[in-house]
Amino acid sequence: MRELFVFLGVLLTLNTFGQGLSRDEIADFKAEGEELINYLEFTLNAIGDNELSPKEKDIIISESFLKMFRDDKVQVEDDLDASRETVTNKDVQAYLKDVDFFFKTAHFTFNILSIDVQIDENNKPFLLCNILRTLDAIDIKGDSISNDQQRFVEIELDSDRRDLKIASIYTTKLNENEENIRWWNLLSQTWKDILGTRAVVSDSISFSDIMIVDKDYFILKPTASEIPELSKDTLSFLDTEKDTTAYASIYTYDTIWLNDSIQIKQKESVFKALNKILEISDLNLSGNSEITELEPISKLSNLRTLDISFTQVQDIYPLRNLTKLHTLNCANTFIKSVDPLIYSMELAILNLSNSGISNIEPLSNLSNLRILDISNTEIDNLKAGLGMLSLEDLKMRNTLVTDLAPLNSLLTLNYLDISDNEQIESLEDLQQLSQLKVLYCNNTTVNNLEPLSTLEKLETLYCENTEIISLEGLELLANLKKVYCDNSLLGRQKAIKFMKEHPNILVVYESKQLQMWWDELPERWKVIFANIAELDSIPTKEQLHKITTIKEINIAGDNLIKSLLPLEKLKNLQNLNASNTPISSLDGIGEAREMRVLNFSNTKVQHLYSIESLNLIEELDLSSCLVKDLSPLNKLVNLKHLSIDNTEVNNLKALEKLQNLRYLSADNTKIDTQQFEDFIELKKGILLIYQSKELISWWTNLSPSWKAIFTDHMHWTQKPNVESLHKLIQIRSLEIKENRLVNSLSPLAKLKHLRKIKINDTKITDVSPIKNLSYLREVDFSRNPISELSSLQYLTNLEFIYLNNTPINNLKWLIGLSQLKILDISGTEIKNLKELNNVIHLEKLIAYNTKISNIKPLEGLPDLILLKIYNSKVSAKKIASFKQKNPKCAIDFY
Repeated sequence: MRELFVFLGVLLTLNTFGQGLSRDEIADFKAEGEELINYLEFTLNAIGDNELSPKEKDIIISESFLKMFRDDKVQVEDDLDASRETVTNKDVQAYLKDVDFFFKTAHFTFNILSIDVQIDENNKPFLLCNILRTLDAIDIKGDSISNDQQRFVEIELDSDRRDLKIASIYTTKLNENEENIRWWNLLSQTWKDILGTRAVVSDSISFSDIMIVDKDYFILKPTASEIPELSKDTLSFLDTEKDTTAYASIYTYDTIWLNDSIQIKQKESVFKALNKILEISDLNLSGNSEITELEPISKLSNLRTLDISFTQVQDIYPLRNLTKLHTLNCANTFIKSVDPLIYSMELAILNLSNSGISNIEPLSNLSNLRILDISNTEIDNLKAGLGMLSLEDLKMRNTLVTDLAPLNSLLTLNYLDISDNEQIESLEDLQQLSQLKVLYCNNTTVNNLEPLSTLEKLETLYCENTEIISLEGLELLANLKKVYCDNSLLGRQKAIKFMKEHPNILVVYESKQLQMWWDELPERWKVIFANIAELDSIPTKEQLHKITTIKEINIAGDNLIKSLLPLEKLKNLQNLNASNTPISSLDGIGEAREMRVLNFSNTKVQHLYSIESLNLIEELDLSSCLVKDLSPLNKLVNLKHLSIDNTEVNNLKALEKLQNLRYLSADNTKIDTQQFEDFIELKKGILLIYQSKELISWWTNLSPSWKAIFTDHMHWTQKPNVESLHKLIQIRSLEIKENRLVNSLSPLAKLKHLRKIKINDTKITDVSPIKNLSYLREVDFSRNPISELSSLQYLTNLEFIYLNNTPINNLKWLIGLSQLKILDISGTEIKNLKELNNVIHLEKLIAYNTKISNIKPLEGLPDLILLKIYNSKVSAKKIASFKQKNPKCAIDFY
């Protein structure tokens, strides 16, 4: 009766279908279906041909198959393993891959028995092709295979697009739920426990609790938990896993019946949960010692991430059909072959470290692979890498590889680790890796880094435990930030020199010694360094080296700092302020050759020997210390600014050769005034602070007129400070004119370094206040009511004197002024020149408008080149006689 009903239904639908298509059109579709079967036969034989390259086969499996099949979800029942007893369906791509995996060669023959039009459950027509498949092949073991099998191929019809696509291929027709149930029931309890946690049937039932699933019931494993409030019964179940004797042991399990109409929703939940398990995209089995094989996950076609590290897995063959696999971790497993991954075209991350792999040739076709780890394997060549054009990260520590040349083609590589390969001696083959940012070559016999000079994007280099003796080749790498070279032949001095020349690059060296140094540091110093370098509670190696690059430390006023010895590792220190601390020694900073600014004022430091070689120091403050001897400073050729206030220093001799010294503060020392004045004369341009209290008092007592004169001369805009006053007393020239408020030169007595004074049209009558200005070279007192100049005789360095239009009447004060070159006494009361006969260096005499009548005293002056003596009492005859005797002297007379 049922068969008749079905037959009538088919007739009805065929008539309906026939109303849409003519018999000719149906015949055309059948003919096209036959062509499609022939094309399928051709495709399978192409894949089974051992002369076709893996790349060509991959194009068929990854792309061309869609010309025949509806999509990549089309199911094909496995017929490649004749010994298989259970029905196994696969995605079409997985089936096509197995044709290549299972056989060395394979030839398919399809004998089409019939092609009929059928109607599916949605009342849509399709072609059902009944074929006899003959397979003649040689399997991977070399055994010959020949068998026949009846197969069915369902082909979807699209009458509007005139398109035919294969929808399924099978021998035994199963619906999806039946197939999924069969798969679950055959899983071991270990796998059920793992996969079952990924779905629940209800709030109280995890799928991992389900032992057996049937269309009418499911069986739960024994549990002490509360039995779910569902309609239940008891079913005896044979524990055949524990005992192969069928009736050896019978266990009682909780059975949930699903054939009751009340439990329809529960039944739907079971199948929904099972489908959810089959759709998982990630699976972490790492460290699970019970996992020895992976066959159960061959059905997880959506799996993208799989971690089987630290398991007992020996074979990844079941992964061959996981076409969506993106990330695979096989580290620390027993696998020996990656052949099953030959068509894993979406694979991007692969870890094979610490496995039995010795050959990665099957991976050569994986053009999307980005990260690969083959460390601690017996792989001896990298030729497969030539095809990994997207590879960005390669770890290959401790392998048998000797030739790095294949890496030159990996232009996307930005991370490379070739450490622990003692057989690698050269980096020459890495010169083309223009994108490389991180390179590890630790524990190799590499001794030359120059090949890396072309790697413009390199940021971090590890070359620890190598034979490198130089960092040449890295100088121009603008992006380089860190170089690790512990236990190499580089040496500390070269590392420090490199960091000095390239301050943006951290060179990590002598880490073991650095760690010992850190461990022994006083806690206060650890806190200081942690604050400056932003250290973790337990600093990393990099952070410890970061400490050595610190350039500035301010510990001023820290009463817990009693020693600078903790600074011995800071070779790059440039600025240290240790003022007002209990330190008594500078030991610890003697190797800080980059030091520029050092302040240890108000400390108990006595000796400077520790810093005598720090010749880059520019500023040094040792005021209020116990220092007496400055001799260790005589080699600090870059010293510009020195403070020795309130010390016992009594000598400045050590500073005389410091050509760059521009500022010296030495108030309240044991140095006498004459030393200071001599030092100022010796060090042209230096500002020497040595009499602050006296100058403040001197300024306070100055008249307003003199304050105004000095303020105007110095261009001050506010009240002068100590430095300003010291600058004032060290000026070399001063000019005052037409100032009737000036009637005394007493304020000038402080200006010991004056070279030139020009004071005209004032009321001064006495020049005695300047008699101690021994450095004076020129004075101009013209047009002042001065009549007495005896004080000038003490100024033996005078070379130029201008006294025109003053009431002076004699030159007795000239005795001793042997350096005089120019004398202007025009418009004065002078009558006699006899005092000039000893002024042998006189070059010019201006004496017009005077009562002079005798110029004979001038005849013995060999350097005289100009004489202006018109409007005087000298006769023309005397002038002529003088001119005859002194032909080189120009005379202005009329």
